[in-house]
Amino acid sequence: MRCLLVLAIACSSPAATPSNTVPPKHDDTAMPTEVSALLGRWESCWHFRGEEGTDAARKQEILDGQNKYCPGNDDELARLRAKYKDRSDVQTALDKTREWQ
Repeated sequence: MRCLLVLAIACSSPAATPSNTVPPKHDDTAMPTEVSALLGRWESCWHFRGEEGTDAARKQEILDGQNKYCPGNDDELARLRAKYKDRSDVQTALDKTREWQ
């Protein structure tokens, strides 16, 4: 029993976790937030454009979704393509918009 108690103390002591842990560096190759945001909006726009309204309420919901997610996407796509022209990972991600047309 005493041995078990010592083991429990040793495992739960602060010394069991390294105190010199360095937080991870920011990954400069991560997808820019504005690119991820556009892709999310684009996909939502595409979703609503593919929907059919079965009644007046659903038709209005679809129209509201299109009005929320679709305006400005083409201009934003062009802006981001130009801004990140040297980032092949961003260009590849932006190419997904071609699938959603």
